[in-house]
Amino acid sequence: MGKKKGGKESEVPLKEEFDPVELVTKKPQTVTLMLQSAEESVLQTVCDSLYKYAEKSQENKAQMVNLGVLEHLPRLISHEDKLVKRSAIMCIGSMSSENSCKKILRRIGCVKPLLQLLSPDEEIICHEFSTLALSNLAETFTSKIEIFEQNGLQLLVNHLSSTDCDVQKNTVHAVSLLVEEFQNRAAMKDLHGFEPLLKLLDSDYPVIQELALSTLITCSQDAENRGALRELEAMNKLVDIIGNETWSDLHILALQCLANLLEDTETLRAIQTTGVFDKLLAFITGSSSSPEIQQFTMIVIAAASRLEENRRIFNEQETEKTLITLLTSDNIQVSISAVKAIAALSENLSSRDKIGRLDGIPNIMKLLSHENEEAREIATLALSNLTNANQNNCNILMDKNSLDVIVKLLSDKKYEIQSNTAVLLSNLAMNESWRNEIKKHGVVKALMEPLKSESEQVQLDACQALAAFLCDVDARNKLLTLDEGILNVVNLLRSPNGSVQRNAAWVLAMCAVDENIAEEITKYGGLELLQQIQHSSTRKNPVVDMAWSRLLNNNLPAKYALTGELGFDNTLESLFFDVGKIRGDSQFLPLPLLFNEEVNNKRPVILVNPKKNATSGSNSKRANKDEEKHTASPSKPASVEKPEKQRTRTRNDRRMSKSRVGRDNREEPIISGGTNTVSEKPLVETIPSLPALSKFVTSISATEDKELLNMVQTVQSTIGGLSDLSEQITSLALFVSDRMGGNVERSDFTNFSFELHISELKTELASNVIPIGRIKCGIYYHRALLFKVLADQIALRCSLMRGEYGRAWNEVQIMERSETGQPILPPKVFVVDLMHNPGELFPKGSPEAVKYQRI
Repeated sequence: MGKKKGGKESEVPLKEEFDPVELVTKKPQTVTLMLQSAEESVLQTVCDSLYKYAEKSQENKAQMVNLGVLEHLPRLISHEDKLVKRSAIMCIGSMSSENSCKKILRRIGCVKPLLQLLSPDEEIICHEFSTLALSNLAETFTSKIEIFEQNGLQLLVNHLSSTDCDVQKNTVHAVSLLVEEFQNRAAMKDLHGFEPLLKLLDSDYPVIQELALSTLITCSQDAENRGALRELEAMNKLVDIIGNETWSDLHILALQCLANLLEDTETLRAIQTTGVFDKLLAFITGSSSSPEIQQFTMIVIAAASRLEENRRIFNEQETEKTLITLLTSDNIQVSISAVKAIAALSENLSSRDKIGRLDGIPNIMKLLSHENEEAREIATLALSNLTNANQNNCNILMDKNSLDVIVKLLSDKKYEIQSNTAVLLSNLAMNESWRNEIKKHGVVKALMEPLKSESEQVQLDACQALAAFLCDVDARNKLLTLDEGILNVVNLLRSPNGSVQRNAAWVLAMCAVDENIAEEITKYGGLELLQQIQHSSTRKNPVVDMAWSRLLNNNLPAKYALTGELGFDNTLESLFFDVGKIRGDSQFLPLPLLFNEEVNNKRPVILVNPKKNATSGSNSKRANKDEEKHTASPSKPASVEKPEKQRTRTRNDRRMSKSRVGRDNREEPIISGGTNTVSEKPLVETIPSLPALSKFVTSISATEDKELLNMVQTVQSTIGGLSDLSEQITSLALFVSDRMGGNVERSDFTNFSFELHISELKTELASNVIPIGRIKCGIYYHRALLFKVLADQIALRCSLMRGEYGRAWNEVQIMERSETGQPILPPKVFVVDLMHNPGELFPKGSPEAVKYQRI
C-alpha cells in the first residue's frame, strides 16, 4: 500500500554528481598530488596544510621542493579565488627562505607575479608574504636586477608606509638588500624612498628600526643621497637615537650612518647646532660604553674634524685627553679609531701642541711596529700630521730612538704607509741635526724603494723626502754610490703626473749642484727629458727651469749648444767642445759619439782642452784597468738594453761615471723627438764599450792641444799681468785676432776663406773634432770661443753668446768711475770686436754692437 499523497518526496541524487569523499592523509606526497585539483576548496585546504608543514622546519621546505610543490604553487598565486591565492602565496612566502626554492623561483620567473600581488587591491596578507618572498629573493644579484627592471623598487618603497608591521619589516628588509646594488641605491632619491625610511626609525619594533638604519647606512654612501637626507633633517633623527638611552642597541648603527652623512660638507656645518658633540664625548667616556660604541664614536669625531670649525670646538672641549686615554685600549680597533680621530684633530695647531704635551705621541709610536696593517698606516698618518711644523713634537719623536722602525716602513707593502712615512721623514729633515741622525739609518737608500712604487702619491712624497735630505753633500754622495739611485729619479720625469715630474725635477735640482751627480743625470737621459719638458707649453714650470739651469751649468757644452749662451760665471777651465747650435727638441750627443763619426762636410766640433794631459793621465790608466777587467769577464756585455723597471748598473759603470773620463765618454739614452711628449721607451744604457773608451782616450791624447797650451801660458805671463781691465780686454782681443788670421774688413769678409783651412784640418786629423789651437783661420764663432777660453784662464770675466749664421761674440763688464774715483754701479756691458777692428768695444744694444752681432 502506497504512501499518502501530499507528503514530502525524498530527493534522488543526480547521476552526474560524485558522492563527497572525506579523505584523511598524513603524507605530503599525497597532498602534493591534490594541488592539481580544480576545486577551490581542495586547493585552499591543501595550500593551508602545506604552509603549516613548511613552517615547521627547513627540512620540510626542502622536501616539498623535491616533491615538486613549486610546479603548481606559482600559478595559484594568480588564481581567481582570493582564498586560494592567499593560501598559495603564504606557502611560497614560507618556502622562499630555502635556497633550492629560491633557485627554482628565479628560474620560473616568479618575480613578476609576486610584484603583482603588491597592488593596493590585494589583501594585506598577500602583501605580507609577497614581500617576504621578494626579500628572500633579493639576496642574489640577479634577482636585484630583475626586481629593479620590473619596477619592483618603486612598489616596495610604496609599502614602506604600510600600516601592517609585518609588511613594513619584509619590505624594509627587501629594500635594504636591493640598495646594495648601485643602480637601486641611486634610484632611492628619485623614488622618494628616504621619507618613509626615516619614519620607520620611530617604529615600536627594534628589528624594523635596525633594518631602516642599515638601509640608510648603505644609501648614505652616495653624495647625492647624503644631500637628500640632509634636507630631510635625517641628522636630527640620528642624534635623537644617540641621545636615547633606551635605544642603546641602535647607537652603533646610528653612529655609522652619522659618520657617512658627515662626509658631506654642508652636513658638517649643520652638526654644530645639534649638540651632538656633547653626546659623542659622553659616549666615549661613559662607563657602559662598549668597544664598538667607542670605535664608531671616534669615527664620527674623525669625520667631523675635517672641518676647521669643528676641530676648534673639539679642542675647546679637550677631546684630545679622552682620545689619548683610549690609545692604550686592549681592543686594537678602538686604538686605531682613536688614532684616526687624533690624525684628523691634529690639523688644528692647538690640538697638535696639546697632543704632544699630553704624551700622546709615544703611544702612537707603539703602533708603528704593530702587525695590524691598518694600525701602522694610521699611526704614520697621525705622526706625519703631528710633526708638521711642530718642533716640540718632532723632538719627542726623535727622543724615542725609533728611527730604524720608521725608515723600515718605507719598504712596507702598503702604499699609504710608504707615503705617510716619507712625509714624516720630510718633516724631521727640516732640522739639520735630526737630518744627520736620520741619514745614519740609511734613509737615502731606503727611499729608493718608494721611488719605484706604482703609486703616484708615493712617488710624489718620496721625491719630497729625498730632496729634503739631499741638501747635504754626504747625502748626495750616498745617492751617487747607489745602484740605480739617480736612474730612479730620472725615470720619474717620464711620469704622466705633472706633480710627480715637478718633484722629481726638484730632486734633480738639488743634485745638479754637484758636478759628479750632474754627469750621472746626463748619462741616464735626464738632460733630454728636462729638455722636452722645457719645450712643452703645458708641463713647463719653475722647478724644471731650476733643474735644467743647474744641470746645464755643470754641462757647459750642452748649455752652449742648447741655449747659445755661457754667462760670466761659466768658466771654461776643463774639457769643452762646441757642436754648434742645436734645436731645442734635438738630442745633444756626447763627445765619444762625435769622435766616432766619419769625416763629413758638416760643421766641425771645436774641442777645447786647456789643461796639459787633462785626460791622458789618471783617466787613461783607469780606462786601461777597466779594459783588463773587461777582458777577464768577456761574458758581461758593455752596453745592455734593459726594461725600464729592471735597469741595473755594474760597479765598473759607477766607478767610471765618477771620473772625468766617465763623464766625457757617456752616451745619452735615446729619447724620441717632439716638444710635448716624453718618450715611454725604456732607457738604454749607452756607455761606450771599454775598447771604444780606450780608443776615445787615445783620440783625446793624440789631439792634445799644445798650441792652446802655449797660448794660455803666453796670455797668463803677458796679458794676465796688466792692471787695467780695458787694456787687458784690448790686448787679448788683438792676440786672438792675430792667432785667427788677423782683422778682416767688412767688405772683404766674403773673401775670407776659412772653410778650406777647416777642411784641411779635418782631413789631417781624420776627424770632425778639431782642437781650437790648430785653427789659424777663424771667423766670429772661432774667435769668440778662443777669447772666452783665454779670458777665463786669466780671470777676466766675460760671456760667450751665439748668434745666427756663424756669428758669436763676447760681452765684458767694465766698471766706470766717477770724478772722485768711486765706482759707478752697475757696471756697463760691452761687446768685444774680434773680427774687424780687434779690441774695439761697443756698448751692449748700441747700433754698432747689433751690426757686429748680425749679418
